[in-house]
Formats: sequence, structure tokens, C-alpha cells
Amino acid sequence: MVNIDPVLYIGISQSFFAGLLISTKKPFTAANRLMAAWLFLICIELIFALINSRVIEMYAFPFVAFTYGPLLYLYVQTMTNPKKKISWLAAIHFVPFITFFVVAVIFRAEPLVRDLRSFFKPDRFISLRIVYSTCFFLSVTVYSILAFVEINRHQKNLKDLLSYTSGIITLNWLKVLSISFYVAFLTLFILGGLNMIGDIIPFDPYFVVFTFIALFSFVYSFYGIKQPAIFGQVIDMNGDEKKET
Repeated sequence: MVNIDPVLYIGISQSFFAGLLISTKKPFTAANRLMAAWLFLICIELIFALINSRVIEMYAFPFVAFTYGPLLYLYVQTMTNPKKKISWLAAIHFVPFITFFVVAVIFRAEPLVRDLRSFFKPDRFISLRIVYSTCFFLSVTVYSILAFVEINRHQKNLKDLLSYTSGIITLNWLKVLSISFYVAFLTLFILGGLNMIGDIIPFDPYFVVFTFIALFSFVYSFYGIKQPAIFGQVIDMNGDEKKET
């Protein structure tokens, strides 16, 4: 079995310090707070994974990942519409996370699945495994599509107003990131499916999962730190772009 501890240590330190840097970055925007929250959650998940592999199994299955899709979508919303305020209604996006957190606590002493090859084993957890996997796949798919559509709408509005737009305003990096986010998780689902069928792939899919999470947190934080606040630029209806005074 591949030792994933080095990946976990790198991911924990990187996501923690990046989250700390972004949470203190000025101006204190909703977008920055959402990004910092996402990075800290990634840090927590990697810490849980490290404790699970080295000390004691703390939960039956990963549940923090249910926050990734909603946070991506809310971040895109606040970047494309900086004046938008996150209301309490946004909490509905995190109902699956809360639900599976509760389930994970209830079954913390009984892991949902120890080996993907036993995923379809007809035990009392098979229904829960199927529901969990289906919900997670739908979460990643739906929020990736919503984020992509939101950025497309933003870019279309800019084209209607401006003859030239910079990558900073169009958020091309975030569009590529949202696509990569979905493609990466889709790949993980495929690898997991192959592992369920039999010993087809020569490595543990969990190594790929945490490697992707660590890499994603690095890329996300790198561009997020470079990205200035869009509301610092005003686009008037005559097609001119000028700085706020």
C-alpha cells in the first residue's frame, strides 16, 4: 500500500498557511472569507485522514467533501457579483454535509467501507454506501455546473459591455479551476469504480484523492491570493473600464 502520509503533511501545512494568509488579506471580502473557510476545511479533512491512518478511526467515511461544491459555487457568486451578501438561506447548501456528518458520528465505530472491493457486499451498510456515493457524485456535478454557468454569464455580460477584458475580470482561471474540479472528481469516481470491480488499478484510489485535494488547495490559494477584488474596477455602460477613485 502506498504511504500517503507525506502528501497529507504537505497538504495540511500548505492549506493551513494559505487559509491564514487569505483570511487576513485586505480588503476583507466575502469571497476571501469563503476561500479561507474552504482551505481550512481542506486542512481539517487532511488532519482527519492522518489521524485515521495513524492513530484512531475518527469517522466512518469522509463528509467534509460535501462542503467543496457549495463553497465553490458561493465563491464564484461573490466574485462575479461582489455586492452580493451571503444570507442565512445559503445554509441550505450544507444540509448534505450536516446530514452525513451526523451519520458519520453515529457510525464512527463502524467504518462504512474499509476496502472499495467490498463496496457492494450485501451487509447492513450497502444502502448507506450507495446513498452516500450517489449524493456525493450529484453534489460535485450540480455545483460544478452551477459554477460554470455563473462564470459564463459573467463573461457574457462583460463582452456586451467591453471590447477588451483582462483575465482578472473575466475569471478565466476560476472557470478552468471549476472544470478541473469536476474532471478530477469524475476521474476519482471512475478509479473507485474500477477498484470495486476488482484489483484492476495498481494503486490505492485514496492516494489519488488526497494528492488531488492537496494540489487543488495549492492552485486555488495561489490564484486566489493573486486575484484582486473585482469591485475595485468600475465598468460603465459606454464600454470604458476605469479604476474607482
